[in-house]
Amino acid sequence: MGSRGPVPKRSSARIRTNKESRPDKVPPSKPRAIPGPSPTWHRHARAWYVALKHSVSAKYFEPSDWAFAVCLADIYTEGLLKSNAAMIGQFLAGSARLLTTEADRRRNRVEIGWPGGPIQPEAPESDEHELPAPKLVVSNAG
Repeated sequence: MGSRGPVPKRSSARIRTNKESRPDKVPPSKPRAIPGPSPTWHRHARAWYVALKHSVSAKYFEPSDWAFAVCLADIYTEGLLKSNAAMIGQFLAGSARLLTTEADRRRNRVEIGWPGGPIQPEAPESDEHELPAPKLVVSNAG
């Protein structure tokens, strides 16, 4: 995972493309229940975890990814409660491994394919607040 240097451009903004590499594909594990947020977590850790559950990339998570997310929420809670910068740093590094931000995803050549382009336009003036369902796009172009 390349975590140093500038965030790569979106695939639509890249001019040069390298030969595509094909990742090995394995079948996913059987779906299991996603653990709920702990009531003992700090409110920010709960909000992060709930947002992660609703993330587009969550459908690709395996049980080990959810276990890792639970550990990260524990670390985040401890870091917030103790004002421990090292623990917050560990949380940020771990959350990057779960590709929780656009920068993390772009560094790993993963983009969310929103209908109509990479950036969601302003919502129209109406009572409808549903966003179109995004798709996860893995870009193999370098």
